[in-house]
Amino acid sequence: MKMIMALIVLFSGLSLEKAIVTLSGVTDVSEISEEDFERYSFLAAHPLKINSSTRSVLLASGILSAYQTESLLDYRQKHGDILSLTELQAVGGFAGETAHALSPFLDLSPGTGREDRKLHLDELEAVTAGGMKINDGDISGQWRARADFEVCGSNFGFGGAAGAKSPWSERFPGIGESGWNVHANAGKWLTEIVAGCFNARFGQGLLMWSGSVFNSYGSPASLMKKPSGIVPYKGWSPSYAIKGAAARMEFGRFSAMPFISFGTTREYGGNFSWNHRNGEIGATVLASRETQGYSLDFQHTVRGTVLYGEACVTRAAGKVLSPSALLGATIPARLFDLGFRALWTEKEHNATSAFSYMSQNRKHTASLGASASYKKEKRTMSIKTQAQYSASISERIGLMTKATVSMGGKNRYTLREELSWSDGTFSAGVRADAAYCIGTAAMLCADCGYKTPSGRTVWTINAQAGAFRVDNWDDRIYVYMRDLPGNFSVPALYGRGWWGNAYVKLATRHRLDVCLRVMYMAYPWARDGDTHVKPSLNAGLQLSWK
Repeated sequence: MKMIMALIVLFSGLSLEKAIVTLSGVTDVSEISEEDFERYSFLAAHPLKINSSTRSVLLASGILSAYQTESLLDYRQKHGDILSLTELQAVGGFAGETAHALSPFLDLSPGTGREDRKLHLDELEAVTAGGMKINDGDISGQWRARADFEVCGSNFGFGGAAGAKSPWSERFPGIGESGWNVHANAGKWLTEIVAGCFNARFGQGLLMWSGSVFNSYGSPASLMKKPSGIVPYKGWSPSYAIKGAAARMEFGRFSAMPFISFGTTREYGGNFSWNHRNGEIGATVLASRETQGYSLDFQHTVRGTVLYGEACVTRAAGKVLSPSALLGATIPARLFDLGFRALWTEKEHNATSAFSYMSQNRKHTASLGASASYKKEKRTMSIKTQAQYSASISERIGLMTKATVSMGGKNRYTLREELSWSDGTFSAGVRADAAYCIGTAAMLCADCGYKTPSGRTVWTINAQAGAFRVDNWDDRIYVYMRDLPGNFSVPALYGRGWWGNAYVKLATRHRLDVCLRVMYMAYPWARDGDTHVKPSLNAGLQLSWK
């Protein structure tokens, strides 16, 4: 069963769910991997201070490309601090909806000149979490823990991180996965050096970015993958991280990023890029005993229009060369954004387009996307479309409608309606989902919440409940549980039943955060012969100290 990993972050400005979907290049949070959940959860809990962070910190964040980083530093030097998202959109690489998609992960507080201070402790955090499941009397548990620290100075800094988690087990679970890294930057030319677990993301993902989703069509920004270079891993389940050593070296506008992994299959390679005034050009090599790969990628901005692409050649042991290519563009036009992309490989051909609109007062937004894919081996064509509209009826009330159509193989149609209200302290909302594939499925839920506006201790309380009727697995409905503490597994809704979910978060000025969450799911209206009818209880606790 596919699981949704929950997030421990609060919504800010743009919906965090929509921001993650846009930056990840997927169409729904259910498609996002556990690795990406961890990555964006960490970034949202540690917003990037774009007015005071150094070049190495901006690059190590993993959400800004080298071109965006250079544009940002150049703008800061000429014009000072960036005070709003509107001003950020005027910086190269942040045009259109890109700045808004990044907003939950950015801190616009004024620069403090911290880069000129002597060596100091910039950050120290420890997080531990535990979960429990009770299903038909069977009890299983899991624990997770991670810690990280950063020490910064004017021209030097270092840090480290370690994380581990256990598998779900009926007995007291032992360590299932663990990882660590130490990293440092030393001066202008050695921007980053890391040993341990890290991510290496380059180009558009044709060669070595496993997180790429080439059939994304939600918005123009989601079509384009931005390179993030070498990023130290700071999660607690480094299944998708590279284990080895890597470095980033800069020589003016040129940068070199070699890396080597010491896993079961030793891999080595690197990226060499040139960052010019309006973009960047890169070359990547990846080699092991089993495979070899080479790619060239580029990104170029002309008056806000971003052109990007990549050409790649790979070869597995004993097989012939396998070429692939991707070419695309995103075009801002006042209140509109347009995006186009074409992908060609030996096995699949894909063409995608997306359109988005945002009114001048930001009270109305709309997007429309379509993707057509042809798989050569199976000789099958699939077409996917998505339409979404959001409106601010008033300062406190918002409305959202979303519809998707997937054709090819099993046709699937979905419709979502959501109405929300918030005055900054209290919040409430209702949501209805319908899906049709094999049969018709429906879900209705409501939630309410409270957050203390200020004080020495900030309380956040949220409760959610709903009912569902889903008779076929292909008609399943995913529900994003907003603001959930910890990394829980929340199953897709399948069967006939109801669920209730509640959590409490306590944030103190003593840098201690405590999150408690409980979810119960039951199937009182199950049909005869249904196997998915066992009630289940999920509970979890997370402690975080900064």
